[in-house]
Amino acid sequence: LSQEYSYFELLVVDDGSKDDTLKCLNQYALADKRIKVFSQTNQGVSVARNIGLDNAKGEYIAFLDSDDLWDRNYLQVMVKEAIAQQSSFIYCGTDIINIDGSISYKDNNYGKGNLFNFVTNNNEIRLPFLTCGILIKKSILDDNNIRFDAGIEIMEDIGFYLKLFMVTEVSCVQKSMSYYSKHPNSATTSSFNPQKWRGSVEIFRYAEPFVRKYKSEWINRYYKMWDYYAYRFVWSTIKRGMYNCAIKLVDDYAGNLERFTKNGTKVNDRIKCSLLLRRKKFILKILTKI
Repeated sequence: LSQEYSYFELLVVDDGSKDDTLKCLNQYALADKRIKVFSQTNQGVSVARNIGLDNAKGEYIAFLDSDDLWDRNYLQVMVKEAIAQQSSFIYCGTDIINIDGSISYKDNNYGKGNLFNFVTNNNEIRLPFLTCGILIKKSILDDNNIRFDAGIEIMEDIGFYLKLFMVTEVSCVQKSMSYYSKHPNSATTSSFNPQKWRGSVEIFRYAEPFVRKYKSEWINRYYKMWDYYAYRFVWSTIKRGMYNCAIKLVDDYAGNLERFTKNGTKVNDRIKCSLLLRRKKFILKILTKI
């Protein structure tokens, strides 16, 4: 509400809060017509963001989770630059608010262009932006039916970007204007839960139809990313001694793992992958000790 750019609508989605949050939000909405409040039973961040997307009327979309922050001139600069650069997808730098309240200023690598400008030689995705630091043209999301995948608890934002990169490229504003709050109990820093981390592989399954429709020439490179994340997920499960779970995951992602044994970047990883495909618990135990 303190943004220098005031021509916006603020859609707030209450995702099943159990305190006075909803009451507080409704009081704000009564005092400011730009604010619209939506309430749902707890269904997670993807469903909450989709409600905002489905009800937004503005030309551009920006996301701000409840514990993240923007500079006062964030919207003003981002909208101005999106117009100037004729960009439908633009980001700025994001700094980290640590648990003790201190700020870690990132040495941002302001890349731009297509998806594969942000993929390492090892087929890992390294994006220089976070969800609280992006601005997207609403029409490109609606015209291509791009939404967050419900039920995904890990890397749901990456799954969203995978789809978006199939229809546009990304531009940037080379300055930090957003701040991400780091928590010990966040999805990516809390204890390893295979059911949650399955999402890091499933996002590729959900985005595959977009690749085939818009960027079919990328499909082989896309498979290499997907296979790498499948291997990394299974290997993370093995390293934590969850052998029975890992064997089931090998069955679930056998196709990805078999491709990885042929196309993985590192010979060492390809050998380990071929061994874990044997689905023998004693082999998995030996692998963790090597």
